[in-house]
Amino acid sequence: MNRRDKNNIIRRQRLQKEQNKRGILAKIRKVFYVILFVCIMLYGFRWYFYHKLLNGFGKQTSGVIINEKNWWGKKRYPKSRTFTYSYKFTVDGKVYKEDSKQNKHEIGEKVEVEYLDFYPSISRIKD
Repeated sequence: MNRRDKNNIIRRQRLQKEQNKRGILAKIRKVFYVILFVCIMLYGFRWYFYHKLLNGFGKQTSGVIINEKNWWGKKRYPKSRTFTYSYKFTVDGKVYKEDSKQNKHEIGEKVEVEYLDFYPSISRIKD
């Protein structure tokens, strides 16, 4: 075996190693994108099922708006930031707090709350 053949073998080995690295990175990238897509879909379906469950199995109770702010918007631009107040309600002696997600409420205002009897942390203000 002469020197030229050895150099060709070494080049082929290096090329094969680079292709293997690229192949592994491509597979990791594909898996990442599939996981990202599934997470986005589950997040979207979460809201759909959340409202379906509350519409079908929701129970009502009274709650009150409390002075706990939930900020929305970017911290860099304070003028564009808005907030909503939280509300609290009681089920079986246990107090639950959630974000009202609406700007129209004032502190101390009484609201009707819809919640799931088997999991009261899932709740919303009934309009």
